[in-house]
Amino acid sequence: MKTLDRLEKRINAAGIAPRRNYINTERGPVPVLIAEHDYTGPYPTREALEKLDTVRRICARYNVRRELRGYYQATYIREEVAPA
Repeated sequence: MKTLDRLEKRINAAGIAPRRNYINTERGPVPVLIAEHDYTGPYPTREALEKLDTVRRICARYNVRRELRGYYQATYIREEVAPA
């Protein structure tokens, strides 16, 4: 089982529905796991911050890169790749 598969199961078990996609990098398309933590209003809600913290704690055990994409977006998670 790959790292993203394990993360998807753990994040889903925490009550956050992740989805899969690809992003283009200099090495070509890379699979990512997207954990959404949207909110409405000028400031993040407590629930949104709890989801963000939950995703951070789950990802801490794995060798992955987390990228926060905007305030109303999600956390993009991809496997860390050693430079060639």
